[in-house]
Amino acid sequence: MRKLTITIVAMTALFLANAPTAQAVGWFYLTEKVTTTGNQLATSKVFSTQAACTTKSQAGGIILLQGCVPDCDLANPKSEYFLEQEIGGSFHGFGPYGFQSDCEAGSSSAAAAVSATVHISATCTFVSASHACK
Repeated sequence: MRKLTITIVAMTALFLANAPTAQAVGWFYLTEKVTTTGNQLATSKVFSTQAACTTKSQAGGIILLQGCVPDCDLANPKSEYFLEQEIGGSFHGFGPYGFQSDCEAGSSSAAAAVSATVHISATCTFVSASHACK
């Protein structure tokens, strides 16, 4: 029984030491811009820290739909998610989101905030990138 306990403790320590951790390479926020053809989604530039992103997203003059979210999941570096808006009869992707849950939250926020005539896809598009985020 003692050997089993030691083995379980050792395996747990090994797992925790090597467990993948989700880290973001960059942070961006989702906004809405009003154009002559209607309301459209937009993403900010990518910030290297969450604090820099948050500071910029709280500046006046923007219509913030979703606060700062990571653009990459280093545990799954080739997985990207995009929320989509129909503009002029075709869909345009916004992202990339590192996590599906952030993308879905952005989609919900955008759909609730924009007019009923603006079509936001309820599901996010998964893309397996040819390059890995770093």
